[in-house]
Amino acid sequence: MKKTILTLILIIATAKMAWAGAAQAVQQQRKMQEAAMQQAIVQQQIEQQAIAQQQIAIQQHIAIQTQPRPSPTGEEYVVSMKDVLKSLEASSKAWTLMIDRDPKIFVIMQYMDYFKENRVKIKKSADYYVDLIDAMAAQDPAMLKNPFKNVFQLVAILEYDFDNGQDKDKMVINLLGRDGFLQNKKRLGLP
Repeated sequence: MKKTILTLILIIATAKMAWAGAAQAVQQQRKMQEAAMQQAIVQQQIEQQAIAQQQIAIQQHIAIQTQPRPSPTGEEYVVSMKDVLKSLEASSKAWTLMIDRDPKIFVIMQYMDYFKENRVKIKKSADYYVDLIDAMAAQDPAMLKNPFKNVFQLVAILEYDFDNGQDKDKMVINLLGRDGFLQNKKRLGLP
């Protein structure tokens, strides 16, 4: 009987030690998860600050660029980015009127933010899209008859950079048809 009691005590002690070890492991894992979450939050804050600083710098540059300038007829004109963004809602023709790169980057970033708010991930840079839209508009100026949101969305889809959870191949096929889809894959060097 003493052996049975000693065995039970030994089993209970072993179980308590195992529970204590498991609880400590769970607590350690929680601490690691909390540290990882804090690090992710700090990284996100750093990225948001960098984006905010970049947007402020662009807005300051735009403010300088949109000061009254004499036109060829001697009249002065001022165009605010608010007016440009408003005009881009109906047509993208204002895109070609922006001579400087910074206002175009600003516009792209505004639309990237718009799509991000609508749960669409776009990974390529605003710089990349400025060059691409300029090149595509030079080849097909008629594309700029559309609202800029549609133009940017189309270009991002063609670049396989419009991540809204849908199959990217199917989105391109819906836009271009089968032949256009194959030509686009060839253009991107995709199999």
